[in-house]
Amino acid sequence: MYYRVVWHTNASPIGGSSPVERSYSQIIGVGANGVHAYSGVLSKLPVVAGSLTIDCGSFHFADNGSTVLVGNIAGTSGSINYATGYWTVNLGPLEFPAGYEINANWRYFE
Repeated sequence: MYYRVVWHTNASPIGGSSPVERSYSQIIGVGANGVHAYSGVLSKLPVVAGSLTIDCGSFHFADNGSTVLVGNIAGTSGSINYATGYWTVNLGPLEFPAGYEINANWRYFE
């Protein structure tokens, strides 16, 4: 006799527990002279959609819940891959202040 088992992404195995949502903060870089774009990979995954913020000096980026990081300064933008944690920010002609920490805050499922 054969049985077919199908798991749904919103279901947990029998006797298992549901994923727990946790918050995390991390320094993900440092501003540098002459650099207009930054990227990296967050350490805690998967990222909860709409939860990522990236800050450096007066620059602020917020995840719109659809993988886009919206900058608070015109001409800045970015993106986030929720599954891999790969993020990018583009400052156009602007630069983060040299030596300032680039901080990320987000929620993830554990």
